[in-house]
Amino acid sequence: MKRWLLITGGVNEHIFDKYFIDIAAAAADESEKNKVIYNYFNKPAKDYFFNKIVFIYNAKENTWKNAGELPGAGTAGSSSVMGNNFLMLINGELKPGLRTDVIYRAMWDNDKLTWLKNSQLPPSPGETTAGRVGPEHFRAIVTVSCLSVVARNFSGSKTKLY
Repeated sequence: MKRWLLITGGVNEHIFDKYFIDIAAAAADESEKNKVIYNYFNKPAKDYFFNKIVFIYNAKENTWKNAGELPGAGTAGSSSVMGNNFLMLINGELKPGLRTDVIYRAMWDNDKLTWLKNSQLPPSPGETTAGRVGPEHFRAIVTVSCLSVVARNFSGSKTKLY
């Protein structure tokens, strides 16, 4: 796997850039600026069109390959860990400010990804919503296992999927 680079997730460039263009255009009008912010952050997750395609770059041959799609929603900012021919994509935004509790797992064999059953992060002590975290998150790789550390969970975020 050392000659490969897997690229997963990502925002829709047009939607992301348009937000900043609209904010700049509305800079002098606080009411218009608030409308832009509201319209951008209150869309359903599916309307952001986050990337689901997994790309593989072969550094030795300088080639790109489409390895298929994630088995669920596209994400942005997922943590990824690769070891012993297994890949894990942990967390990631479903839309701006809303992270998923899903852990995608895949096996790498014969230059192909095979997706396995997804897992979910458990809720933090005292919380009822599992793994939904705010924009503050951390990543860590431990030599034997994988550890995903989050700064905070917030309850009720499942209702924000719309």
